[in-house]
Amino acid sequence: MESNELRFKHVGLSSDGAVIFCEMDNGKTYAMPLIALEKAEDWNPKAKPKAVHIIHDGYAALVEFDNGAKIDFASDFVLHVCEPSYAYYKNKGRAASGVGARIREIRQARGLTLDALAAKCGIAKPNLSRLENDKVTPTFETLRTIAAALDTHPALLVSTKKHDQAWTWTLHKFVEWKLSLLWKEGVPHSPMASVRALDMVDLFLATRPEHKYARSKLLRYANPNGAELAGYTLDAARWKQEVAGVSPALVPTKFRGAK
Repeated sequence: MESNELRFKHVGLSSDGAVIFCEMDNGKTYAMPLIALEKAEDWNPKAKPKAVHIIHDGYAALVEFDNGAKIDFASDFVLHVCEPSYAYYKNKGRAASGVGARIREIRQARGLTLDALAAKCGIAKPNLSRLENDKVTPTFETLRTIAAALDTHPALLVSTKKHDQAWTWTLHKFVEWKLSLLWKEGVPHSPMASVRALDMVDLFLATRPEHKYARSKLLRYANPNGAELAGYTLDAARWKQEVAGVSPALVPTKFRGAK
């Protein structure tokens, strides 16, 4: 898939380590102050940079420090810092606030407290709180750890522009969930419930808000014929349990009071 983002062509450090020189594939070179990375999770003002490398096919760079820390940054972050006319610069909170807000939304939809998620991640509660409130910019490794604890994909945490990889994960999780609810013949004391595809998708999204971007796709998958009342035969007890497990503040109004 093609991208309009610039890539790094060359990167290097000034002799005193205070500046990162970034040459882009459009021919422009920027001098970004190292201090621009101060909001990174692993930032230590006393650490000295040792080297800087290009990673992720040129879409990001990585700075290595003498204390062992590694901080990565995207190519458009350089433009955010050095190019006042760049759109990112005009909305400085875009990346950080998006990540923090998404993590908090998903955590709350899962019914997890900050303490519970911190314990699952192995991240100190104050650090996780700072991340959710955009006081730090998380590394990819931290995002991957949090995503695993939330049983989701890192791609669903970091961007509102979802790629094919995100849709593959979304479909996988929906199918997995749907199969766990289907009524199975021969199971004793298992009443049936006929549930519309529309209602299944909406309840799935109520506790999995990171997949809301794909609601239309999920509806087409779950109900390919587009019939208003088409749906699935589910295990009534399991469906009732799913509805009951959703926070009253999050469950769609149409499911409240469901028997």
